[in-house]
Amino acid sequence: MNTTTSIGERKTLDYHLKTDDFESVSDLSFIRLIIRTNPKLDQKNQRFCAWYVLGKNWKNHFQRKSFNHPQYTKKETNMKKNDLIVYFNEFNEWTHIGKISKNQKIISKWGSGYVYEHSLWQIPTFYGTTYKLFRCKN
Repeated sequence: MNTTTSIGERKTLDYHLKTDDFESVSDLSFIRLIIRTNPKLDQKNQRFCAWYVLGKNWKNHFQRKSFNHPQYTKKETNMKKNDLIVYFNEFNEWTHIGKISKNQKIISKWGSGYVYEHSLWQIPTFYGTTYKLFRCKN
């Protein structure tokens, strides 16, 4: 895990996300707001991180412990723009997905909340401690 991200930053994110305080996350200096969404509507319509990255058919590509999408292949290292990053918990279950931006940051939707740009480990602790990268085959 990246040591430049403190556990304190991650626990701060835990608090804000567990309380659905997406506006306060936007105020943090180490997170950049990309899109302000309607969390109540997104919760009702099940628009979460995978929906934001993969679209409405995202459930076709995920099982709890795997990600299999015909347009993506697993990569071991070197993040590149438009790669997907999938985070996993201690049970090797995926917990979060984002897309790599041109400046090597991750753009992702947090729960039913907003879309943010953040560094690799500037995520809530419950999103996990490991990740896998996937690159578009095209």
